[in-house]
Amino acid sequence: MRHFLRWYQGHQAELDRLLTATVSKQGRGDTAHYQVDYARAQRYLDYLTKAGWFTPQFVRDQAQQFRRRDADFRRTRQAYGPPVGFGFGWILYTPQPEKVVAAALATGRITATETGAGQWQARVQLPGNGRLVLDWVAAKDSARLETIYPDGIEQAE
Repeated sequence: MRHFLRWYQGHQAELDRLLTATVSKQGRGDTAHYQVDYARAQRYLDYLTKAGWFTPQFVRDQAQQFRRRDADFRRTRQAYGPPVGFGFGWILYTPQPEKVVAAALATGRITATETGAGQWQARVQLPGNGRLVLDWVAAKDSARLETIYPDGIEQAE
């Protein structure tokens, strides 16, 4: 668990850069609106896959998130302001992941509970009321993340 948080801490800037690059305005003049660039989205997904921390299902969920966001852009034709759904990263879903990860590594209390054969859930209790809930699955010689649930960190200060 702590190894993943350290990895995330070291790669968060690149993850954010790759995610942000997936959205740009397409069209001309008054018809320009945000769209997802699927080639760039694939680079983000490839980065997650190559990292080795995430299950194929996690990566598929991220791909589905790109499709949902693009459908929303096409439906709403959003052209102004920050692109909805891209205000912060899709791994921890918090506006201040640096602060959350630093707190988790420094003083976070981690508990793990087996939830099934080869599966377990880790809970990282952060100072205050927030916590991260991570579902892990055994994979060959390691464990991989299936899902990450932020709980009380979505609006971190």
